[in-house]
Amino acid sequence: MPDAKITRRQVPVEVDVKILRERFPRSELFIGRIITYEEIEPVLKCTRRSYRFQTVIGVWRHALLVESNIALMTMVNVGYKVADDHQKISIGDNYRTQSMRRLKRSAEHYNAVNCNNLTEDERKLLASNVRSNSSILTALAMTRELPRPEI
Repeated sequence: MPDAKITRRQVPVEVDVKILRERFPRSELFIGRIITYEEIEPVLKCTRRSYRFQTVIGVWRHALLVESNIALMTMVNVGYKVADDHQKISIGDNYRTQSMRRLKRSAEHYNAVNCNNLTEDERKLLASNVRSNSSILTALAMTRELPRPEI
């Protein structure tokens, strides 16, 4: 890692992402291809349970999706699989469901706040956050009921 700079006692992930890109080029990432943990761990020199592994893989997966429309879905205790378009829809649905759950959880926390203990600025912030949560939850709930377009 000669081109890596140490920041806050951590090595930047770009170096390892570059190594992954070289080891698993886009041309080899065809639909249905499975990349096992056993293939990735020696490349990254860390175990799949380490925070480093998870961080690097997360950045790599995001880069593949944004740059190449390649989505990697997790296969429990196996590794990752290059998703087809049907599976990409399922992945998106899972993210939406997680988002709704998190927003509902945040709403529960907002509802537990005693406004008498807040300053005027904190009350305004709380009101703004509650409105924002409500709008997003309404929009997400509406997307559930809409039929998927046929393409």
